[in-house]
Amino acid sequence: MDGNNNDNDRFLYVGRLSFFPKIFHSDYFEIGLNYAQSKDERVSFDNDFINNFNGTRALTGADFRLVLKKFLASGEFLRAKLEPRNQNEITPKGFQATVGYSINKKSQLLLRWDSFDADNVQPKSEWLILGYNFFPTQLTELQMNYVIPVDETSDDNQLLINLQFSF
Repeated sequence: MDGNNNDNDRFLYVGRLSFFPKIFHSDYFEIGLNYAQSKDERVSFDNDFINNFNGTRALTGADFRLVLKKFLASGEFLRAKLEPRNQNEITPKGFQATVGYSINKKSQLLLRWDSFDADNVQPKSEWLILGYNFFPTQLTELQMNYVIPVDETSDDNQLLINLQFSF
């Protein structure tokens, strides 16, 4: 199924609140809360997590981003409540925590921990990610991530390279 199409004639309702408290003498600090809800028909989620889902989906999340001079920290927690018709509820959840250092205005080093618990639909996944971001211009970004799985589901490390253009 094409992810850019609506699976039925209903809406996905989404809301987000962001707060920008002034603490730590930070250059930037944001705390966000979000919620989304929909009634779905024949939706498939990434990596064959669930195929042809029919039912109600609710997503909740919280995140933060803090920048103190050349240092940054961010984190995010997401939880889904999937209520398939005539089946048991599924509550997958995941989080990420990132710390980083800006070498200069054009490059960053990052260390990230990712975790996803699929509520017994798939094995739990955890990764350690070593990252480098390079910003050659204001409109371009090169991301390089070395992904190290720290769970039993995979022993293959990956090198991921992404080039982004803004226009």
